[in-house]
Amino acid sequence: MRWVGKVRDSNRWTRAAVALALTLCVAAAASGALATVSQASTSARITLSPTLGPPGSPVIVKGTGFAASASVTLEFNGTSTGSGSTNSSGNFTITITAPHVPAATYTVRAADSKGHAASAPFRITPFMNVSPLTVTPNDKLCNQIQVTAPSVVSLSASGFLAGATLDVTMDSKTVATLITNASGSASGKFTVLAQTPGNRTIQVTDPASGMNRRRVVFVQSFSCWSALATKSGINWEWDGVAWDAGVSVSLLLREPNGTQVTVHRVTSGVRGGFGIYSWSGICRPTGTYPISVRGRSQGRTITIAAGNLKILRGC
Repeated sequence: MRWVGKVRDSNRWTRAAVALALTLCVAAAASGALATVSQASTSARITLSPTLGPPGSPVIVKGTGFAASASVTLEFNGTSTGSGSTNSSGNFTITITAPHVPAATYTVRAADSKGHAASAPFRITPFMNVSPLTVTPNDKLCNQIQVTAPSVVSLSASGFLAGATLDVTMDSKTVATLITNASGSASGKFTVLAQTPGNRTIQVTDPASGMNRRRVVFVQSFSCWSALATKSGINWEWDGVAWDAGVSVSLLLREPNGTQVTVHRVTSGVRGGFGIYSWSGICRPTGTYPISVRGRSQGRTITIAAGNLKILRGC
């Protein structure tokens, strides 16, 4: 009986030893698998080009050390923003677009279908856009006679802080105020102030954070006129904006024989403009007369083709 009991005890010891051995083997196998994944994940790398930029800008993401021929998903701050696949060497190049989010540093993360992942930082910076880039100050006569003058500037700003109050200036003079939305973006319009011609800097600034962006526009010289033939002659109206300050500006008419005559002449004010001048001129025969305006702009004499005067019947 003792012998039998010993056999039973021996079997119990054997089973325990086998179970322990199996447990150790499983633990060792699991440890080996975890070590392999950790090593592979550690080898995964991504680089961004560029590493900072405004919302809407392209970002090239290059990855190395990922699983071969695996699908890859990209996230920007936890939101899916692109996908692709690795080549046979575990590398990939995918271009994503920086989303419209407030200015800050965010995480770009790449993960493949085999569990490999890597991340890198990307910083959102402010941006502004203006249109058109060639403008003119507001011209009252042009508005009256419905001649399009590019006096209104549209602008948009992004990549600022959310809920920020943005000051818009043109050559240090405030022209508008904008409030950014939850994405750090805002848009608006303003009318160009009366001023002499040349390059002008438009700046959008968030005084609270010190963030700002600048764009340069060109203020061009502009002039409008109108004429009405009556029985006693021709009634003229004429004005101009954005010429050099204190210079002579002439309204010219070309006769059918090619002779150019001065219809009227004025001197621009300190901001380069002159108000609406009205006068009566001599009657002219039926025909078409090219009109031009000549004056100094940015230190040089320029001539602007300003349409045609058409006399449909004699005075």
